[in-house]
Formats: sequence, structure tokens, C-alpha cells
Amino acid sequence: KDDLNMWRLYGDDSKGVCLWYEIEDMPDNFFLSRVSYAKNETHAELTYLASKMGKAVCGRNFEVRNFKSWLHFFKPAEYAIEEEIRLLYEMPDVNLLESLHGKWILNSENGIIAPVVSFSVDKKNSQFPLVLSRIVLGPNLQERNINKDQLRLMIRSKQIRVTDDFEIVFSTIESYR
Repeated sequence: KDDLNMWRLYGDDSKGVCLWYEIEDMPDNFFLSRVSYAKNETHAELTYLASKMGKAVCGRNFEVRNFKSWLHFFKPAEYAIEEEIRLLYEMPDVNLLESLHGKWILNSENGIIAPVVSFSVDKKNSQFPLVLSRIVLGPNLQERNINKDQLRLMIRSKQIRVTDDFEIVFSTIESYR
């Protein structure tokens, strides 16, 4: 959303861009869901699930499949303003080592080494389930008019998949310092 706090926190101090997507067919190894925010200091749903893990419920052992994956969709209450939606990709174990050969990154914010998975977003080869529908240019982005034209040219030259009503617009925030 076009919100000053979001631009300041996640948009390179309002010099970045915000990408909007529409959902196409969602393959089985992608999970798209809204993040669930705790209502107070504890997350009731996670507390409940944790209390039932490995215990018998109605005579059967309680199990949550992909529990570790679903943990990515829970956050503390303080982040609720984000109204975040996350896309999670689960890589098949069979080709994990072969497909990650040389593709690792160190996240400078949290110090975690993680694999890099990339998907083509061009019109011919894309397996990525989201299609670009809008780009919003940040309120503090330099040379916004030129960058708007350059983005259009880049999208055309790289044949990036976009929706029929794709647009590039400026943030409506005018009060940024």
C-alpha cells in the first residue's frame, strides 16, 4: 500500500519501488497466505498447535504437516500494520543439492546463509505464479519520470510477464521530506 511508514521502512527510505502482482495458477510447491499477527504478546494459534504436537487428539496423534513452513506465516502484533502476504516456495528435496550448486547468499541483516532460488519472469519460460500488475515509484525516488520510462523499456526488452492493465504510477505521497 502507498503508506509513508511502509516506504520509509521497506522502500529504501522512499527511494525504491513497490511491485504489485496478480495470482496466476499456483503450483503445489508454492504457498501464498496472509500473515497472521498475534493479538498480544503470544500467538494463540501457535501456542495451541505447540500444545497439541505429538499428543493424542480423539485417539490419534496430532500432527501438523509442514509445521516449519507454516511458521513463516506468523508474526508478532507489532507488525500488524504491514498487512503482509507471503509467498513461500518449497524446493523438492530430490534435486536440492544439484539445483543449489553455487547459489547461496549471506543475508546481511540477520547473518543467515540461505539458498538463492530464481525464477524466470519472462513471457516464454515463466513458472513463477505471480504476474506483475503495477509498479509504484517511491515518493523520494530520483528522476521519477525518466525511471518510469526506463522501467517500461526494461519490461518490454526483457519480455517480462505483465497483466493486460499493467501500469507504472507515482506514489501519491507528496509530503516526504
